[in-house]
Amino acid sequence: MTCLKQLHSIRILHSALCIVHYALCIGLALCATSVQAAGSLPDGYTEIEYIQGPGNARIVTDYTPAPNTDKIEAVVEWPANTIAANVNQAIWCARGNGTQADSWTLFVLGTKFRFDYMPNGNAVSLMSDFTISTGTKYTITAEDNTVTYAVNGSVLPSQSTPAYSFTAGSVLALFASHYSGINSNLGHYGKQKLYSFKVWRSGELIHYFVPCKDANGAATLVDICDDPATLTKTGTFSAGSAGHFFDDSLFGNLSILPIPNQLCLPGVEPEPGFTVSNRETGAVWTFAEGGVADASVPFNVAYGFSGRVGTVTVTGKAGGEYEGETVKRNFALTDELLVNGGFESGAWAPGWTASGNYAVIDKSTSAYQPNNNTPFISGTYCAILQKANVASQVFTCDTQWRAVLSYKCKQRGGGAGVPYAVSIDGEKIFSEPLNTATPEIHYRTVGDIALAPGEHMLTFETFATVDRTLFLDDVSLRVVSTNALAILPIPDQSCAGGVSCRPEFTISNRFDATTHVVGGDIASPLFDVAYADNAALGTAKVTATGKGAYAGETLSATCAITEDGVIVTDDRSVRGLVVDGKYVYVFTNSASVATATAVSDIILADVLLVGGGGGGGCWTSIAGADGASGGGGSKGGAGGAGIDGIGHDGATAGALSRSGGGGGAGHAGYTYTDDPKRAGNGGEGAASSITGVSV
Repeated sequence: MTCLKQLHSIRILHSALCIVHYALCIGLALCATSVQAAGSLPDGYTEIEYIQGPGNARIVTDYTPAPNTDKIEAVVEWPANTIAANVNQAIWCARGNGTQADSWTLFVLGTKFRFDYMPNGNAVSLMSDFTISTGTKYTITAEDNTVTYAVNGSVLPSQSTPAYSFTAGSVLALFASHYSGINSNLGHYGKQKLYSFKVWRSGELIHYFVPCKDANGAATLVDICDDPATLTKTGTFSAGSAGHFFDDSLFGNLSILPIPNQLCLPGVEPEPGFTVSNRETGAVWTFAEGGVADASVPFNVAYGFSGRVGTVTVTGKAGGEYEGETVKRNFALTDELLVNGGFESGAWAPGWTASGNYAVIDKSTSAYQPNNNTPFISGTYCAILQKANVASQVFTCDTQWRAVLSYKCKQRGGGAGVPYAVSIDGEKIFSEPLNTATPEIHYRTVGDIALAPGEHMLTFETFATVDRTLFLDDVSLRVVSTNALAILPIPDQSCAGGVSCRPEFTISNRFDATTHVVGGDIASPLFDVAYADNAALGTAKVTATGKGAYAGETLSATCAITEDGVIVTDDRSVRGLVVDGKYVYVFTNSASVATATAVSDIILADVLLVGGGGGGGCWTSIAGADGASGGGGSKGGAGGAGIDGIGHDGATAGALSRSGGGGGAGHAGYTYTDDPKRAGNGGEGAASSITGVSV
């Protein structure tokens, strides 16, 4: 078992009411699993001329059209006997909650094209003024509010409608229509041949879907652009003949192979290694981290960053073979270890595997959608596990990490919910039993999960034997540190007023099980410690900054600063106590004790000794004076004789008015007032040896 030790805390942050149940949709992710250069297919894939829909299959992309900036070009053809009057077929579809809501869609209605440009509330459809012929290739270009058709290379006049600013209401799907959710109200399956599908955004080619056969020989599409879309296929397509058909000129000869997502903490800007290839000659050049390469490599390298996206730019060296040529490749920076945690691909894949009764459902249109119009969780989809089932995802750490798991869940079933557990590498990190009141959405967090380098598996497992369901969404496992360091809980601190608390505390390393005690007066070789808000009642903050082996690590924690302790007793012979070096208040009236929970609640007539060092006469009301060496405190002399309730120096022993003998060292007491007519009993100062501690 991999090294995993964890300390977790569960927080229920919010709740909302919903009831969702079971619906099934399955899909196969078509994203390439092997490295491919822009303008080339993944290893094991074979290019074909076209794919043809059977009338019950579709391909869903993760591309959401923005009509005002995007242009789509599709090349299609209908074989004989595949079109007929009153039979509708979708070429592509992207629309929202309704057939006329934020739609940017192209249909064939009978024997004519229909272009839907439908910002919500402004539904417009443009019908072609010609009839579609079978066996004829059509190149259709949609750019914002305009559609253009080219037939056998001859371009027909464009059709336009007034332009509006909007984003399509869903991701784009090919060969079928939908509305109110990508997996809802499916229909109008197409039987056309699709030769190519390109997307430009602001003039830049961002997607190029090319027909091909995958490594298993199945006809499909693959995106050959720099940042390829994820394509999810349902059904079986027919394949055209093999050959080379896509347009190489859109890519040039040089390309940078895809760079994996870079796992890093926010604010870190890594410079990963990468590979440059020449599509024409087959030459490759490999660059190490930081863009370092052999001096003979004919390129200069630069890195740039914008938010959580990095860009590597490769430029041909002056005087070299590639002078004047430049290629770029973006790569993502992320602190997320999981993929598809929101299930917005509309399926478990990519990333997740599951067994038993499981599904990903459309939360807005499922037959078991949330009741009372309460949204389940953000987005369109969530995952569900029924009865006794398992869902898991494998992820990899390139170095040791400390991570935090968060997710949102809802339980349903007979008013008792469903028991479930969460584990990593088979070690349970959280479990939840049956709950008789589970209509709410629960936001769960499991913190301080230590992950060693290598492969790990996160698992959600349900244990119900009856019809009960666990709903999951927004599953996230984010890295928070490269070391499994954490400050162990710091006990509440009872500090004297006006004096800064500087508690010692312990830092634990969950990987090697070492601990480091720091803070206070300890000079640590590994951590510098700073305190804040530690001189008054409330919450103090400690910050430990790593150095040496822990350089770059910063840890923070809080602790409470409370009042001095309260000791309750009815024994009037008790003069005062020192507990753990802190001065305490001693109550001698049980009736007052029940309601006295803080200094502000103390009734001074019921306190034998407050403030003060030694014995001394007790007047019930005095102003505590700061004694230079003995006097001070309140309620008579603390250390000195009590004269009219004013504490005197400890050197002054005496039999003055209602006085006790000399006492120990005094202390700077708080100032209290009470009824001056009530007299106290004189203390035996000479017998007292209490040492006052400044409050």
